[in-house]
Amino acid sequence: MQFIFNSTPIGLHWSGQRKEDGKMRVKDRIHNPAHQLITGLSDEEMDIPGIFEKITHPEDAITQKEIRISLDSRETNKFSMEKRYNRLDGTTVWVLASWERQWDADGKGYQEVSSMLNITDLKETSENLSRKESQLRFIFESIPIGLMWSYVEPTVPGKPPKFHERLINPAHLKITGLTKETAETPGIFDKISYPEDIKKQTEGLGAIKRKETNHFSMEKRYIHPNGDVVWVSISWIRIWEPNQKRYKEISTLVNITEQKKISEEIAAAKIEAEEANNAKSQFLATMSHEIRTPMNGLLGVLHIMEPNVPENCGKYLRIAQNSANDLLGLINDILDFSKIEAGKMQIENSKF
Repeated sequence: MQFIFNSTPIGLHWSGQRKEDGKMRVKDRIHNPAHQLITGLSDEEMDIPGIFEKITHPEDAITQKEIRISLDSRETNKFSMEKRYNRLDGTTVWVLASWERQWDADGKGYQEVSSMLNITDLKETSENLSRKESQLRFIFESIPIGLMWSYVEPTVPGKPPKFHERLINPAHLKITGLTKETAETPGIFDKISYPEDIKKQTEGLGAIKRKETNHFSMEKRYIHPNGDVVWVSISWIRIWEPNQKRYKEISTLVNITEQKKISEEIAAAKIEAEEANNAKSQFLATMSHEIRTPMNGLLGVLHIMEPNVPENCGKYLRIAQNSANDLLGLINDILDFSKIEAGKMQIENSKF
């Protein structure tokens, strides 16, 4: 038994106390090496009165004192708690401590054994996990992308699957126009989907169900309770468990209503610009005869006037003829370019 007492990694401390002069006094106590290792106390420090209360964290000392009152009043004979020891070397350890008391037959003394397990690493791991969970929860709750995670067990064909767990973030509810309560209604997402989009969605999810793929994406519309239509880019990813009995699925939603609106406005503006440009080109090409006719008339009149123009005016006539020919050439070039834009240019095969 001595070997077990000294070798166990659990800290053990036994004490025997008797009432003398109206006060309980320690008559004997023993502790194992693990108890010293956990508390960081030497044999001499163990004997200092009140040493365990001194190294107990103040917040835990209050709780421990309240519980020990129930021991002293004999309301209970044992209790356990998690507590911290602020060791004399400045380090802090977390322990799971338990006490059990057995009173002597005459009620004037008792034996008490306390045990403690060092859970510092476990506490740090738990706190790290809690911190990570808090971080992930914050991201999940705050991200503007709609997220829905489900842990699902398929049922027989024709019946809805069994959801063991489902998480929906606020962005998902905002985008779909649902509340936490209405989102749990069976078939609600099909009900608020735009009818023309359901067929494509059914085909894509059918491929996932048949395990032909594990993901699918599409653009679709949701109809809000007030009648507003919201465009979304939605994706599904499904991962089956190794036994193929259950799966985890996450769907993501991105509100693309504004992008759709801008895209439609750009497309409409492009069509309008193209129509205006075509109208301009068609107008110029159509007006080619009407524009050339007065210019040809002007050149003809200048040609007729040429023999009858006084010698001192001939120079001015030639200037007018050259300018008219240049202007006619420029008009022909513009009209040819307009014909090309309007698709009315005719190419002739002729020899030079």
